[in-house]
Amino acid sequence: MFKLFMDFDVFVGSMADDVDKPGYSAPEPADVAGAPALRYQNGSRTIFLEAAGSHRLLRLESPSEGTMEFSGWDQPVPAQAPPAAEIYSGPGS
Repeated sequence: MFKLFMDFDVFVGSMADDVDKPGYSAPEPADVAGAPALRYQNGSRTIFLEAAGSHRLLRLESPSEGTMEFSGWDQPVPAQAPPAAEIYSGPGS
């Protein structure tokens, strides 16, 4: 399960797909950081998706789990590999 959480595409896709499941409200217009959004609620969990385009995940809100915001879609993210001595290559990797 943790491995699926760490797979960003799987995690974000599953959150966006949740709004099609029973229990979520019909979408309501909203705003997330100045961007038009659609708000879906299921009990205390709220999911915000882009209102136009690909309906990407913008925000997750839950009183018990906190808030996660997603931005910078399609923007490059600089990354640097750690030194070889710091890379684990045993079972489970």
